[in-house]
Amino acid sequence: MCNMLYGLCTLIAILLSSVAIINSYAIETTFAQTISDANTFDLTIDNQKYPLKYNTTGGNVTSIIADPAQATFLINIASSEDGTLTIELPRNVIDSKTQGNTDEDYAVFIDDQPKAFDEIKNNIDARTLQIGFDKGAEKIEVAGTHVIPEFGPIAAIILGIAIIVFIVATTRYNKFSFNLKH
Repeated sequence: MCNMLYGLCTLIAILLSSVAIINSYAIETTFAQTISDANTFDLTIDNQKYPLKYNTTGGNVTSIIADPAQATFLINIASSEDGTLTIELPRNVIDSKTQGNTDEDYAVFIDDQPKAFDEIKNNIDARTLQIGFDKGAEKIEVAGTHVIPEFGPIAAIILGIAIIVFIVATTRYNKFSFNLKH
């Protein structure tokens, strides 16, 4: 009876942790607006939409494409004069961190040339970049260290199922013993 109760409690704990893991991937994009009179572009990554807030002067954003494998955003623009792109980058969509989990500068390229930029806001939800561009610029690339999803919800579900199957199999067939022998 005790072993059965222990197995049931373990199974419930694993199910609850699996739900927590899955819920951690349900990405919320309800961050405070930090750009006044912002435009919004709905970025689609793996059939999921993420709103990006931005403003431009001297041109228009025509598209934004994410490349999770390269941890980059490619922002296509139609620039009619020298201008500025101010874009809010939600940390749950793209971020740039060191191995010690501290902020690291993004790398920014305009038409494949490195470009200096200003990070005008930085908080726990988002980082806001202000990037100047010249008349005739066509693409701005922002490179970080990761773009979601690093591990999608399917991976979390498979992990949870695998853990449950392992526990059920080991408790049912008593193949593994955790008794310490002296």
